[in-house]
Amino acid sequence: MAWRLTPIQTRMVRFIQPQACASVFFAVAVAFLIPLRPRYKPNLSKSFCATRPWPPQLKATVLHTLAMLGQTYLAYTTAAATPHTAVAGAYTALVAVSCLVTPYYIAYDHLGLVDALDSVTTLLIAVVFPTLFVLVPTATVIYGPQHDTGSTVNQYAWYAELVASWRLLAVTSVAKLVAMIAPSALQLGAIEATLAALSCPPPSIKRPSVQCNRIRFPTHKRWVRLLIGFNVVWGLGVLCLSLYAIGHSSACPAHCTLEARPWFSAACACVYARLDCRTSVCSLDGDEERYLNVDLLGSSLMVLHTLHCSLPRGLQPQTLTPFEELFAYAIEYSNMTSWEIPPSAYPASLALAYIRYSQLTALPVALASPPLHLVGIYIDSAPIVNVPDAVWANWTHLSNLWLSNVSLQVVPESIAALRSLQFLVLSSNNLSTVPDAVSTLPLLQKLYLDANPITEFPTSLITANPTLDLALDQTRIADVPDTPAVRAALTRGYVHLGSTPFCAHEQSYHWAATLRQGVCDAACAPFCANVRRGNGFCDAPCNVAVCGFDNGDCAAL
Repeated sequence: MAWRLTPIQTRMVRFIQPQACASVFFAVAVAFLIPLRPRYKPNLSKSFCATRPWPPQLKATVLHTLAMLGQTYLAYTTAAATPHTAVAGAYTALVAVSCLVTPYYIAYDHLGLVDALDSVTTLLIAVVFPTLFVLVPTATVIYGPQHDTGSTVNQYAWYAELVASWRLLAVTSVAKLVAMIAPSALQLGAIEATLAALSCPPPSIKRPSVQCNRIRFPTHKRWVRLLIGFNVVWGLGVLCLSLYAIGHSSACPAHCTLEARPWFSAACACVYARLDCRTSVCSLDGDEERYLNVDLLGSSLMVLHTLHCSLPRGLQPQTLTPFEELFAYAIEYSNMTSWEIPPSAYPASLALAYIRYSQLTALPVALASPPLHLVGIYIDSAPIVNVPDAVWANWTHLSNLWLSNVSLQVVPESIAALRSLQFLVLSSNNLSTVPDAVSTLPLLQKLYLDANPITEFPTSLITANPTLDLALDQTRIADVPDTPAVRAALTRGYVHLGSTPFCAHEQSYHWAATLRQGVCDAACAPFCANVRRGNGFCDAPCNVAVCGFDNGDCAAL
């Protein structure tokens, strides 16, 4: 996974040197083949002490203890970051059980069972937990049939849940890298030590050696007992800390939708804050930002979301900057007319910015010249009209750009410089043409041009990018050229032409029968393209009964 991370994804999850870290993980995995090598009995005449300087029982206890400390660190960071308290609790319980059960088998010198238990624990932590609680939920949301069956997934809550989990899997520091590989590396050492001990002959009782006894640590039993006691006490302590963190009453306010439960703090550790200023939480004092400060929500906040809050001048720097873990902010249905904070006011962790349904007449300063760590800008429904060429030149590092219903009249040819762009939404504007420069964007995967007065089918886009997901619903396209690339795209369902003159007369085309089902599905309401339904965002034009209230996206509103 780490090998395939793009630079943008690396910044989003704060992964340091992903390729180098992936190489380290791969090397550790390959190293587990070492115990499978053929073994030969040592010559009985060789010194027994030289081949086994540490008693196997002591070595197994030390290695288990060190691995347990690394697992505890990971359990601590999990509890401090993830909003899934059940996952954090299960993770900690697994570590505690390992601390409490394994010493029993160490005490009775069942080293094979010790290795087996430690191997199972390492497997659960390194493979099973990430697969069940990170990879599967991510795949379910991304590849699930939400557009067909309806979705109640809140995209912002999904960011908070999944990005927190992905950051836990990412190597964000050297100390974390050591903690992540230590259990596996130490487990490998324990297996190797046990196999080596089993392949060695028992020590000869006919030729005792004082020097040998000294090297073999005749007091190792005392150390084993001390380490066993340490393991038991440590396991009980970790379990008590976790139970207290999960069980104590929440210190977070009502608008904190998701929170983490760190071990050593009873203060609020909010992960996703959703402030709806229509509720009684916000009194009529006009100071809405006081509900969004770091003292109230904690510094672990990943997603800050406001609904129907006035915020005529946006959020102030003293509100945003203290949230050092902030991944995204979303300001929806506001009276914002301008926002003049500098880009430096954004925390270095910020990756996505959403401003939807505002009164902005110009782009905020921090979005017109965004910092490199901000890779996604989403502006929806604001009377902006014009985006200067200089601003497009500042967006060359963006992966996602959403300028929907902003009365945009032209897209400059300079958009060709946005070489990192993967997702471009220009829906519900006044665009009559699509610049040829868009076809040169090498990474573009999705392009939404629905509800624009476009009359000519953009053949060059499909020719240059045959798998482009292209939304042209509710445009004025009446004719589609019969070229191999265009026909293939329509047959595979990559192009959407619902509620267009072409689809109104599709039966007149001799190849209309080859169209993929859904290509010509009519829009359920004006300005509500089918691609926008069930995408996790509540779109106002789709928030009507005939559209299933945006396929469930507006259920919470």
